[in-house]
Amino acid sequence: LKPDGKMFPSQGILYCAPFTDEMLYMEQYNKASFWCQQHFHGIDLSSLRDAAMEEYFKQPVVDTFDIRVLMAKPVGHTFDFQTISESSLHSINIPFSCTLYSSGCIHGLAFWFDVSFNGSQETVWLSTAPFQPLTHWYQIRCLINKPFLGHSGQHLSGFIHMKANDRQSYDIDIELNVVGTALSSKYSYDLKNPFFRYTGIHQNPPGTHHTNPTADFMISTQMNSSQTINNTQPIPQSSLMNGSIQSNTSYLPYQNITGYSTTSVYGQPLMTPGTAGGVPIAGSGQLWFPGQSSMYDTTMHYHKTGSGAGYVSLPNHS
Repeated sequence: LKPDGKMFPSQGILYCAPFTDEMLYMEQYNKASFWCQQHFHGIDLSSLRDAAMEEYFKQPVVDTFDIRVLMAKPVGHTFDFQTISESSLHSINIPFSCTLYSSGCIHGLAFWFDVSFNGSQETVWLSTAPFQPLTHWYQIRCLINKPFLGHSGQHLSGFIHMKANDRQSYDIDIELNVVGTALSSKYSYDLKNPFFRYTGIHQNPPGTHHTNPTADFMISTQMNSSQTINNTQPIPQSSLMNGSIQSNTSYLPYQNITGYSTTSVYGQPLMTPGTAGGVPIAGSGQLWFPGQSSMYDTTMHYHKTGSGAGYVSLPNHS
């Protein structure tokens, strides 16, 4: 780089925050059920179940999510590409510490990044945050294989270690623990072998911000331990919601069934109350509702109302 030259992007900030998402966890967990069979054409596959489970959870999940699954203010780690050396990117250690602003089962860490382009006349930011227009980078979530319970006000600490490998990617080690307790989890991930779980549609190209979008969002929402953006009320009974789903073998993402929002990711309004019924949707399973202490075995039901349209419902829970 020539003296006074410009490096684009000029700066990058990698953000991470703990999240809770029982549906995503059970989706990965249930993938290993095939390997529980003891009489598969006369073959006992059960000895491979643990290896299969380890492989599934080593996959970072590439998708997008509702920000209300986040349990704490995101922690940012800054990279100054104007001055950073290539060798320092071969092994990256990121300490992690945050205060939970909601209670629930911690299923892992969510990641996204913001980058700035510092020009001669102005600075432009590109953000892949879950509250910004969706990009083809989506976001990444790393599930821990043994989730643990965290309570609002508790401190979560740990580290993220990223080591470059010979496949033009990183091997990632994450360790988390609730300070002052024996609750902890440690797991490794293969960033080169992600699970692509796309659940959104790209929107208009980003790049119109002149300040850091994630920092601005945290300020505007007062996203800290004194004010939660995560509604922890249990799901309304018999919640019904619209969705532009194409068949009864599809199922809606987690954010569509929490019952927290007045609109779904499809832009259709929620409808309450109603009665569960209709055709069970494949992919339904155990769900953990924030504010509850246990999981429910639930089945979502598809109700066809017209060509290619319909809504889903959940049974009553008392």
